[in-house]
Amino acid sequence: MDLRRKSARIRSLIEGRRIASDSSLGRDILSRLPEAGTYSVSGAYSKFPKVARSEILDRIQEAWAAGFDPGPFGGRLRAAVAGGHAAEPEAAVSVAAVVAAEVAGTVWSRDPVNGRRERVLVTANKPETDDAEEYVLDRRTGRELLPAVIRAASRLLPTEDLSVLARAARSLDDDQGRGVELEFCRAKGKLYFLAVRAIPGSGDEPARAAPFSVPPPATATVAPVKPLR
Repeated sequence: MDLRRKSARIRSLIEGRRIASDSSLGRDILSRLPEAGTYSVSGAYSKFPKVARSEILDRIQEAWAAGFDPGPFGGRLRAAVAGGHAAEPEAAVSVAAVVAAEVAGTVWSRDPVNGRRERVLVTANKPETDDAEEYVLDRRTGRELLPAVIRAASRLLPTEDLSVLARAARSLDDDQGRGVELEFCRAKGKLYFLAVRAIPGSGDEPARAAPFSVPPPATATVAPVKPLR
């Protein structure tokens, strides 16, 4: 039997034995999940970004079966021929609650145009709408220095959130020794810090953490991130 036929056969056996929601394993998995509209299911070989609660057990089963797709299955078989031992497929699967982000945006710990440190800039938008706003904040207090530019029916970020964002930007700027951009979102009334990168040309000192970037998302994964407050 060739590799593809073996792969299809093993996958059909795994997927044919569904995890019943009333089984002990099914009840255990579902009881551990927080309430949410949708979830993400991620395995080593496949990912499902938008999954209804009623579909979670099936997606977990599919994530397990993906370990026997021709690519990873064939790789393990070739390794067995070379080394005499076939590795087991990675079976870990993570399930995270996903909630719609109310607001997404970016914070600059310094003025990105002239590099001035006494000001913090914040831009925010409501995903999938034209609502947006911009703030210029005092670096130390988080107080608004200039009238906010608001292109929305009402403010997207309350004053206390602006203070938290300014404090986070200031702390990371002090720690890394250069200006930083912070990506954030607000979901279910809480702020979540998503990513950080250095502002180009904002300093010669090497950052103490490798900068990386994530575009502002329309959704936020609740479980893996920690709220700022």
